[in-house]
Amino acid sequence: MLLVSNPYLTNTTGLYLAFDTDEPVKVSYQIDILGYPSYRNTLYNPEGIYARSHDYQLIGSMAGLVNTITVTDETASGDQMTK
Repeated sequence: MLLVSNPYLTNTTGLYLAFDTDEPVKVSYQIDILGYPSYRNTLYNPEGIYARSHDYQLIGSMAGLVNTITVTDETASGDQMTK
């Protein structure tokens, strides 16, 4: 898994996320920051809802605060893996 902060210099709080999976999954994430509502998003993949190759820009983080980011992969059968 590759995670890089603002690699394209277009979003100062954006994170680039790239990884491959053995089986097709859809990917969602949640950002938790103490004192703020959680931000949740299901990521769009041009290969389809369930894919093996994943390349995304995560938005919703806040500079200067502790951001806890949880990424969840889900198979078509509903099995989940959280990182």
